[in-house]
Amino acid sequence: MTAGSSPVINVPHPNIDNRLSALQADILDYLKSEGAAGPRPGNLIGHLPTTGQIVDGIGRDRDKAGFASVSRALDRLQKRGYVVAYRSEVPIRGKGFRYSLAGAGANIC
Repeated sequence: MTAGSSPVINVPHPNIDNRLSALQADILDYLKSEGAAGPRPGNLIGHLPTTGQIVDGIGRDRDKAGFASVSRALDRLQKRGYVVAYRSEVPIRGKGFRYSLAGAGANIC
């Protein structure tokens, strides 16, 4: 490299990271194994897993840290289009979110 020149980095979108964390991959695997593919006719969502069921299903500790990390991972997966969050009008516990794979597993490699 000569003086005054800079290295060339050929990255089409340097701010986009398409990799999944181990936790995100575990969550997607769990949702896939549960067959969580969206609401049933009549917009029924009772069969979809809650955050607590996902925490238990992937073997995380049922404490504040476990729930927080899974909730953050679910939020990131939702923003990236891997997961859809559904919320009932009257939640029984917490915020009442239930989760399914987006488009019956769209975006999953």
